[in-house]
Amino acid sequence: MSTEHRAYFNKLAAGWNARMGRAEALRPQLEQFGIAPGDHVLDLGAGTGQSSQIIREMVAPGGKVFAMDLAEDMLKTGRTNHRSRAIHWICCDGSECALSRQTVDKILCFSVFPHLKNHENLFREFLRILKPGGRLLILHHADHISLNAFHRGLNAPVNRDTLPAAHVLAARLIQAGFECCAVEENDTLYWVEVQRPSQ
Repeated sequence: MSTEHRAYFNKLAAGWNARMGRAEALRPQLEQFGIAPGDHVLDLGAGTGQSSQIIREMVAPGGKVFAMDLAEDMLKTGRTNHRSRAIHWICCDGSECALSRQTVDKILCFSVFPHLKNHENLFREFLRILKPGGRLLILHHADHISLNAFHRGLNAPVNRDTLPAAHVLAARLIQAGFECCAVEENDTLYWVEVQRPSQ
């Protein structure tokens, strides 16, 4: 994410929750993804932590959530709104992830992938921090054509951010070393789920 992106999202932090609406609709999809008690989960692009709060409830007791975002004001808002020792707020870029090797069971990238850069490094970091058999989900509530058109229409740094078709992204992840679990794309769902090999 560029400096311009960081400044853009920081400006949106105060009104982000009202802008995005309730994240509770995510819960059935996170259950489908298999988030379970005791899991350690990276919520990449966590923003103000609405998804992180739902994950925190799902991983209790004993689990952890790493709420990671490059926009520090988003994280400050999240930390104020969601006070929990089970949520660890981390300000960094996913392609230079501040987590140790084989730390997490699952990675969620909800409504963030178009804004992520350095994909080769990003995929390498995902493989590094996932435990063997750990899974990654790239999730949006729209198809790539609609999302790309939406971003192009904004007078903002994100107007050049694009999301590839789900099958294209899945192929790239497989080439990077992941195993495919599930791929689906329609008007209201973009789902790319892959797994780090068990060995």
